[in-house]
Amino acid sequence: SGAFLEPCCGTGQFLLRAAQHGYDPDRLYGIDSDLIAVRIARINLLLAFPDRDFAPNVFHADALRNNGAAEVSGITNAQQRFALIATNPPWGAGFTDDELQRLQQRFPAVKSRESFSFFLARSLELAAPGAVISFILPESFLNIGAHSGIRRHLLANAQIIAIHSLDRPFKSVFTPVIRLDLRQAEPDANSSICLKNGNGNEKRVAPTRFAASSDSIFTISTSDDEYRLIDKIYAMPHQTLPGQADWALGIVTGDNRRHVANVAEPGMEPVYRGNDVMPYRLRPTSSYIRFDSAVFQQVAPLAKYRAFEKLIYRFITNRLTFAYDDRQSLTLNSANILIPRLAGYPVKALLCLLNSKLLQFVFARKFNTHKVLRGDLEQLPLPFFSEEVLRQLVSLADRAIKGEPVAPAIDAVIFDALQLTRSEIDLILSGIALE
Repeated sequence: SGAFLEPCCGTGQFLLRAAQHGYDPDRLYGIDSDLIAVRIARINLLLAFPDRDFAPNVFHADALRNNGAAEVSGITNAQQRFALIATNPPWGAGFTDDELQRLQQRFPAVKSRESFSFFLARSLELAAPGAVISFILPESFLNIGAHSGIRRHLLANAQIIAIHSLDRPFKSVFTPVIRLDLRQAEPDANSSICLKNGNGNEKRVAPTRFAASSDSIFTISTSDDEYRLIDKIYAMPHQTLPGQADWALGIVTGDNRRHVANVAEPGMEPVYRGNDVMPYRLRPTSSYIRFDSAVFQQVAPLAKYRAFEKLIYRFITNRLTFAYDDRQSLTLNSANILIPRLAGYPVKALLCLLNSKLLQFVFARKFNTHKVLRGDLEQLPLPFFSEEVLRQLVSLADRAIKGEPVAPAIDAVIFDALQLTRSEIDLILSGIALE
């Protein structure tokens, strides 16, 4: 076997795993910028090979910037390439402005400031032709717009072998985690990417599927039938929200314990949190605030909170949840605001659509995220409906706002208006049931 590199080796856990899989210690290389971690990794490797007399190839240096031990320039120069590179790179590591500027000049494909993206780009350079690169990454790598640059770079300069969903393997890290396996090779449109979930199920998709989306989003939970249906929905005449809506974030007080009370004092008014937002209506809140923009950390213009009618949506969730508000209510930053200005599209009809199974299906399959972001909402297709259908939706919305259980009737009107087949409707309903 060729040489193995762990470019952010820490105490050398991947090196030890490689040792267990039969790697000769002379073929194992590690680099880390933390001197203490490097010393521990060297000791760990020596302990892993008690019968061998060798000096571990673990160096105190920076694999991104090639500085540090003189030996590193030897192991990362043009002569040395690695057959396998595997690591759990730092996520969100801080760079000085100067370092960041140099890194972005060196790796122009990385548009974010994210450390793991720079390590991915660097590893492609250090890999021998045909080598495998395996990275542990946050799930957000797959679908957040900020990472679109590195995703495009990988699609254009490597073969993606597999994406493994690992759920939450680290006790101290809340975010779901994936393992990304790449091959240092020319992209092959005829190849397929293996998607593996935690239950051992796997399926294969073409890399063109990822390349086709606007931000090269790596959607890992969508079937071919679901892709076809999403394409069909987008092919229907529709409009989108950009330029046709006002947006506002909820209030960031800077200190909720100081500014938010659970009993209304004189001069206070209700303020709604994300958990108070239900489909179609706001739950009665037990939070109160005295509105004074001067004392808050971040606040939208008052006119946006006081709009004649607006939609309030939950921010931290993987489901679209929009409530109607015509009481000029205030919200905290877990509940954001959308003020639609769609010509010929009543706000209450849009409310039905945004809470519908149809758009929940598109949102879940297209964005696969745990936050409801403005940029994603602006990409949702809002089909054109007849006056009669819009009138039906507004009437049903009025009943939903009062708490009547009319959501199935709203979905039925939308499915019928779009002339979806029974199998397409079943696909939407079963897709959401899995969420």
